[in-house]
Amino acid sequence: MSQRLSPLATEMRDRGVALLVHYFEAIAKKAGMAWDADYTVEIEEAADCLLTAAVLEAEAREDDHKDAELSNLDERLVEVVRRLDKHERQLREVEGRS
Repeated sequence: MSQRLSPLATEMRDRGVALLVHYFEAIAKKAGMAWDADYTVEIEEAADCLLTAAVLEAEAREDDHKDAELSNLDERLVEVVRRLDKHERQLREVEGRS
């Protein structure tokens, strides 16, 4: 995941992982458990899963926002066409009276 992130996001991800590792390692030691390097890898994987979920959610919201903008444009276009039709009818009425 970190290859796809900006440098700042990568730094924040790495700092978050370091904090999680620190606290989980402290908890493990307090509980009398030996810390295994696999735990660090699992924490990194969990952080990447959370980041992936956040990115996917942000992309979905962006897509929804774009869809809403297109829908709004469609509605505005329909309104413009209705107005043009109304003006055309009015123009024909005026021309028919002349």
